[in-house]
Amino acid sequence: MSKQVFSERFEVQELIAEGGMGAVYKVWDTKLDRVVALKVVHTHLSSDADFIERFRDEARKTARLQGNSNIVQIFDVANDHGTEYLVMEYFPSTNLRDQLRSQGKFPIQDAINVTRQIALALEKSHSCDIIHRDIKPANILLDNNQFVKLTDFGISKALSDAPLTTAGQLIGTLKYMAPEQARNTPLDGRADLYALGIVLYELITGINLWKDVENLAILGKLQAENTIPALNFPSDVPLGIQAIIQDLLRFDPTDRIQSAKALIARLDKWEDPDATTFDPRTQEPNDTDVTVVNPRRQDSNDTDATVVAPSLDSENRPSSDPSYPSTAIRYSVIAAIILLVIGGYYYVNTFPQKLDTGINPGIGTKVIEDSLEARPLTPKEIIIPSIDETKTASEEVLVAQARATEKAEAAEKARVARAKAAAQAEAAKKAEAAEKARVARAKAAAQADAAKKAEAAEKARVARAKAAAQADAADQAKIAKEIAAVKAKIAEAKVKIAEAKAAETQALNTLLADLQQRISERNIRALKSISTMSTSRQNMLENLFARYQTIETSIGAITRADDKATVILQFTRFVRPNGEIVKPSRFLKTTTVIIPNNEDGWGLVDW
Repeated sequence: MSKQVFSERFEVQELIAEGGMGAVYKVWDTKLDRVVALKVVHTHLSSDADFIERFRDEARKTARLQGNSNIVQIFDVANDHGTEYLVMEYFPSTNLRDQLRSQGKFPIQDAINVTRQIALALEKSHSCDIIHRDIKPANILLDNNQFVKLTDFGISKALSDAPLTTAGQLIGTLKYMAPEQARNTPLDGRADLYALGIVLYELITGINLWKDVENLAILGKLQAENTIPALNFPSDVPLGIQAIIQDLLRFDPTDRIQSAKALIARLDKWEDPDATTFDPRTQEPNDTDVTVVNPRRQDSNDTDATVVAPSLDSENRPSSDPSYPSTAIRYSVIAAIILLVIGGYYYVNTFPQKLDTGINPGIGTKVIEDSLEARPLTPKEIIIPSIDETKTASEEVLVAQARATEKAEAAEKARVARAKAAAQAEAAKKAEAAEKARVARAKAAAQADAAKKAEAAEKARVARAKAAAQADAADQAKIAKEIAAVKAKIAEAKVKIAEAKAAETQALNTLLADLQQRISERNIRALKSISTMSTSRQNMLENLFARYQTIETSIGAITRADDKATVILQFTRFVRPNGEIVKPSRFLKTTTVIIPNNEDGWGLVDW
């Protein structure tokens, strides 16, 4: 199966991670011969023009963060047939979430070092007016040397600017969300510091602050309450670190640590005598023992140098030496000497010599030297050639001239043949070039046609995706409408229940007022018509009515249940016939009556 390739350049090697916004791939950049990471946005987001514009704008803003070693670098933002993606630095690591799941809580100093590096990244981003909005372990990368890089800048910001869904879903991670973010109010960098406080708490305890709490319950507490779960620190956590976490997790942003710079100062102020603080601003990971070598040549003793060996002539002398003649000059001199020798030899043996005697003997004269000094020749020493000898010499000259002519003709024929062959070769080259051009034009036309078909197919796919999204939106709108109708019915039922309870309360108050009225009238018969009481209770009331001219009462606490109401009846003052006021004894001061509640309303008062 062929590899997936983006923009005919980035070959996918493996899937690194996948989430709600997109997927991250490890890819090979065939143009620059290097490994990079691609964050590819999901199709349903890539088809939203408004989102893509915000996404690109945030990518441009995030590019201002380049140069900070604790932030994953962004190289480019591009689009491949409607799919939006970011080209980012590839950082071989695992995320903090997986580290916590595999090893549990971190040692105190490791947790502080990780937090400090994240704070350095936030200090840079906040100084550029960029709020991350989704600080959580899954967005924090950590390598084997405890070096940290923060990722997912830009996309989370773009999504936070996108409209909420029809169901009112918030964008973010509730278990790390600041209260002001859950309430959808304006944010600043202190929201990121709140989330970092939860991350630090999780690092040193191994447990998330909202462990086992449902998201809906978390949202309710963040929106409606001003408290967070209690912080439970292990006994080995220093008080200074506990105080830092508490100050990061203040519910009101004005009560928190106010900036990443202030947090770094607090972390630096706390010291562990057995620990070594890692400062990424003065040390880069894995850069102390790396040697860059030429991939085309690796010698055992020289890994980063290129050796150029000078070319040598036949005597191993450098050809670049200006004092040494070039090979062509030396060969030319040698050839000239050979020609001179041959010419001299030919001259001596072919042409006549002029002797000191003043006699020109002609062709074929033989010179005899008896000594080193020249002397006149004797008549016997002068050889006169015969007519036959002269004739033979002339024929030889003619033959030589004929042969020279033949050679000249052969050379001319060879030159003409070479010229003809060169012309034919040139014509063949032109024909070949024309054929290549025709094939290239045909190939380009085929590629253009394929591109048009691919573009049409992509447009059709986008249209289908858009239609599906619209259908999904319609379904969500229908569901939202049904939910609203149910909520309306619930609200109506609550109103009816409230009205019923109000009516019940009104009826109870009327009954109690009637009870007080009949007691003040000292009418035992009227009192018994709305009450049930024992004989002893009736005798007590009759005695009170006979002894006192005025009896005043009040209603105390009322406790209501579904089937009854318990009422405290207080006797406040007794007045005798002679006008003397008597305070009720402690036995008569309060009495409890119970009023049952049934389908027909409130029943008889039970003394």
